[in-house]
Amino acid sequence: MQEAQITKVILNKKGAITSVKLNGKYGITADHSHYVFSRLPNLFESGGMMVFGNDGFFADGAVQFPSDGAKQTILKNLENQIVSALNRGVANRWTPSTPSVDGSTTTYWATENNWYPAGQPQNLFSLFMRTGQVTSSTDTEPIFIRPNTPAACARGTIMGMAYGFGYDESYDVPGLSKQPRIPSKFDPTPAGTTTMTITLGPWKLMKSKHR
Repeated sequence: MQEAQITKVILNKKGAITSVKLNGKYGITADHSHYVFSRLPNLFESGGMMVFGNDGFFADGAVQFPSDGAKQTILKNLENQIVSALNRGVANRWTPSTPSVDGSTTTYWATENNWYPAGQPQNLFSLFMRTGQVTSSTDTEPIFIRPNTPAACARGTIMGMAYGFGYDESYDVPGLSKQPRIPSKFDPTPAGTTTMTITLGPWKLMKSKHR
């Protein structure tokens, strides 16, 4: 595997490394203070970038098992669950009291009422996309459409059907099938579909006073 080479290390006044310059082998020549070096080929992303982008370490099934589709599927599923839990702030919230119960962590991570607890590291953009509202003096409207029976997140705020990150969608977990469907997409598109009708709105017009 080819590796990029560090051509220069940039230090701050205290002697700490703030960034590096890499050779031009991969078209990367600028200072990159946010890079960490991964064993994945040609990958130079920080841990946070991988979490928010759902890529790198969390989407490398084909890299780890290039000729084994079954293992790719298993690894991708695990990576999906872990990075989704990190984005939703529940990855560090579950300490199994009965570790012998198969799937207990997956069930906790997938329970919508557990998502986005206050005081936990999480994807705040995703929280906003799910719970954002527009409030006037007389009314409050969610920014994105809600399912028929919406769920409230751990903060008690009702969640709508918007994507906050790439894997931000429902997945089937035994015992949780009655949860509201969360993505605003068809996955997969129903067989035989040739056209699709998209209806926008309705929206309420709010009056404002201008001085």
